[in-house]
Amino acid sequence: MNGRGVRWLWVYEAVVYGLGMVLAAGLISAWGQWYSQSKHHRAQVEALLRGELALSKNPADLAHDLCWSEGGVHQVWGLGVPLWRLPFEAATRLAGTEGFPDMLALAAALGLAAWAVLRALFGRLAQAPKPHASPHVGGNDSQAGRGGAVAEPPPHSALSGGGGAGLDSGSVALSRGGAEALHAERRANATTVVWLSGAAALVLVFPPFVNLLQTRFDIYEEVIAYEYLVGLGLLAGLIALVQRPSSGRYWGLCALAGLGGLVRPTLVFHGAAVSHRYPAIGTDRVAVIGRAGLVASVSWRPAPAWHCWGHSAS
Repeated sequence: MNGRGVRWLWVYEAVVYGLGMVLAAGLISAWGQWYSQSKHHRAQVEALLRGELALSKNPADLAHDLCWSEGGVHQVWGLGVPLWRLPFEAATRLAGTEGFPDMLALAAALGLAAWAVLRALFGRLAQAPKPHASPHVGGNDSQAGRGGAVAEPPPHSALSGGGGAGLDSGSVALSRGGAEALHAERRANATTVVWLSGAAALVLVFPPFVNLLQTRFDIYEEVIAYEYLVGLGLLAGLIALVQRPSSGRYWGLCALAGLGGLVRPTLVFHGAAVSHRYPAIGTDRVAVIGRAGLVASVSWRPAPAWHCWGHSAS
């Protein structure tokens, strides 16, 4: 299978994984039964669609696990999950319907995380190998590729006439060596695929994570599930950066590390560790700018959310 076919296979496996996990965990018990038990995230999405952060301006709407801050009612579970749901909800509104299924949004997040992990682990194996150039006696590859005639060996040489036996034995030895090298490479690739498949299965079907999906899955568990998926994204981004270093991948990893704090504040420390441990890409200026982007992303978290989270933690 060529590289493009392998990439489409990753997409197919990611879709199957995302839908399979929510169905196997019972998060979608029947057609239409695909919404979260808690309505706080949906209320936050509604507020964002109105261009506001506060769920309500009426103090009578205060309930358990909500807080009053900056003249409005706020939820304390961050803006990460509502921001992820926002484009799905906006698309359904444009289509003339309401209420995009919450569990399908979670399935999309599961699929995206799975695709990122598969791409990071198996990316090098999917690259098309470069063809080995075949030697041409007395000529060059460029002439042969253009249809040019390959020069004949000089007469009475070891490569013509009576030297045919030497040429045959050399060709046989060369073909045997190439076959053995190809067999060893395939065997090494097969071993690598087995190990990488085990690593992918370990993080994607991590038993505590699977058990989390099978709990009551209220808003507390849902946020932790998204936190784990963002952590997988950080892991996949770090692996991709190590394999193919570039300033773009470094900046992207810093952005994800900073925005992870919108899902759950503890992701800030995980993201800072990931972006700090990898050395600078290219120049020190790139590293400084990338880490500044991380700090800016974390600082973007709205003041009411920080205020409410501090009250809930205390």
